[in-house]
Amino acid sequence: MRLRDLVTPFVRPKDTKMSAAGPLVAFSHIGKPKWTPRRYDALVEEGFRRNVVAYRCATMIASAIANVPWLLYNKADEELADHPLLALLDHPNPAQDGVSFLESLVINLETSGNAYIEAVRPDDDDAPTELYVLRPDRMKVIPSACGLPAGYEYTVDGRTVRWMADPITGQSGILHIKHFHPLDDWYGMAPLEAAMLPVDQHNAASAWNQSLLNQGARPSGALVFAPKEGPASLSDEQLSRLRDEMDQHFAGRRGAGRPLILEGGLDWREMSLSPKDMDWLAGRDAAARDIALAFGVPAQLIGIEGSQTYANMAEARLAAPAWRGM
Repeated sequence: MRLRDLVTPFVRPKDTKMSAAGPLVAFSHIGKPKWTPRRYDALVEEGFRRNVVAYRCATMIASAIANVPWLLYNKADEELADHPLLALLDHPNPAQDGVSFLESLVINLETSGNAYIEAVRPDDDDAPTELYVLRPDRMKVIPSACGLPAGYEYTVDGRTVRWMADPITGQSGILHIKHFHPLDDWYGMAPLEAAMLPVDQHNAASAWNQSLLNQGARPSGALVFAPKEGPASLSDEQLSRLRDEMDQHFAGRRGAGRPLILEGGLDWREMSLSPKDMDWLAGRDAAARDIALAFGVPAQLIGIEGSQTYANMAEARLAAPAWRGM
């Protein structure tokens, strides 16, 4: 975020210029809010709330950035220890301090590709006195004829607030920060979006492990009915009773480890592969590494087993992007 956006009063340039491609980009959307991609809810649910690796990557980046101290200098390159801007960044609004404000801002950026800051000013030409982070899924960009945002709309429970933007400078009460998106002119692409395939793989591996634990950490198999005398198959009543007894006595945590008592003619045969044969743990770690790669976080920093030697951790911190503060 540029500090001059927070302190410089609005100044209209003397010469107005316009991109030749801008009007083509905005032609079909002029004055109409362009909705945020609806994948955001799925991204946050699957890739942040349910995936520990993506959650750790996003919060690690946010915490590193939020704890970098602000330094402010005047035109004579003298550091200013006391200034209204520093006070604003230290306490942006009554509900947040500077660290929590930046953490929420960066997490929005990493999970949705977009982050929005509302600047509250006593007057249009005054410097902001409060800053608020707004949820990306509630915000819509309103395209203008020149290819720049004409404004922004924020909707909560059917009620909408609109901020207009200057068509020449783009200055508005909303600061839109976004990652580059090669296929969208108005919204950014989140690192989490690029990591969705390994996120799905990691979630599936975790769900498989949970299912295995629910079944007493035993591989599934088959009860084979091979009587020496009588019919070669169970009756419907016998099959239903057998299934009920298996669910009641051997499924779940309470049934884990109970011995299976088989009646005459029944034999237990294992059918599925063991976790070792499926290379389950290696596949889960590979998915975790891919998720970390999408966020630009070295795999050693997210706790993958076998990677956390002292030398590896030190080198990983040096290799991490400098702007992320790791």
